[in-house]
Amino acid sequence: MVVEMPEFTADRVRALRRKLKLTQTEFGKLVGASQQLVAGWETDVIRPGRYTHVAALLQLEEEALLNA
Repeated sequence: MVVEMPEFTADRVRALRRKLKLTQTEFGKLVGASQQLVAGWETDVIRPGRYTHVAALLQLEEEALLNA
């Protein structure tokens, strides 16, 4: 069985971080990534690919939606 991971585009990552009113460094700490990696995600140089990063992003996104 192959599980397809949701895709986090640069716009989606940036919008989530801004909605949470966090710096790239603060956001990175929440998802287990460096500020440089978050910057790479937001400029579409790299896409979140580790399951742990994607899981953390999904959790933050869900919490942001529930608190909206």
